Formats: sequence, structure tokens, C-alpha cells
Amino acid sequence: MLVGITFFAQIIGSFIEIIQSYDQSMGNEEMGSSLNSWMTLLSRFTDKPLSKALVNSIDQHYTYFWANDRLNSMKKDDEFLNQCPRVVKRHVLLNYLYDDVIFKHRLFFLTT
Repeated sequence: MLVGITFFAQIIGSFIEIIQSYDQSMGNEEMGSSLNSWMTLLSRFTDKPLSKALVNSIDQHYTYFWANDRLNSMKKDDEFLNQCPRVVKRHVLLNYLYDDVIFKHRLFFLTT
């Protein structure tokens, strides 16, 4: 019986991971479609169309940005995050999200 419960928990955990990765990828797809709409709207106001190199460069930039955005997990309308004290939010930002940046440039952030 314990093996069945463990197996079920493992399957549910894997299923939740699949759903989260799907939501993240669909979020990027949704943002990409709004970016394409914006570029189409922008091209309507110019005499000549945007160059393909420029469109590809903008698309690559935003695809990379959306995939690697550190603050994506900290949404402003997140109820749990809004209830946390400011000290906890600061601790999360400094010690978990941006700890590598602060460590690499620790002399810059050194306060006396």
C-alpha cells in the first residue's frame, strides 16, 4: 500500500511539473503573439516594411528575455507575496534571485 501511495505521489509530481512547464511556454507564446501584433502595427506607420534582420533580432531578444526573466515568479498581483513583510521580500530578492550578481560584483555593493 505504501508503494502505491509513493508511486501515485511521484506521478502527480511529474504531472505538476509538466503543467508548469507548459504554462511557462504558453506564457512566452502569448507574449510572442502580442509582440508580433505590435510589430505589425508598427509596420503600418512606416513607408517601407521592417527588415527581416531587425524583426528577427527583436524576436530573439524578447524570447531570451521572457525565458530568463528572474522577476517572472514575483508578480505584483500575487496575494502571498503582497502579504509578506518588506524584509522578507528583500531577503528573497537578495539571497535567492540575485545572489549570483551580488556575489560577482560584491565590491560594488560593499557598504561602509
